[in-house]
Amino acid sequence: MRRARPVILTALAAALAFIPLTLSVFWSSLAFVLIGGVLVGTVLTLLFLPALCSMVLGREKTKIVETSHITAG
Repeated sequence: MRRARPVILTALAAALAFIPLTLSVFWSSLAFVLIGGVLVGTVLTLLFLPALCSMVLGREKTKIVETSHITAG
């Protein structure tokens, strides 16, 4: 939670900063897209990326263990 807190607060500050743009006629659609992109990017950073890293690193560890058993035996 210590590392997630700054990411969440930064994304929240960025999303809240775009709220005044949603009131504009010209910039409102861009503001909604930016708010959604910041929120989706934050979710991907906090949930998907660590899971992907653990999957990739987990595979590498099993390959290292398998090759050490082959060379040792």
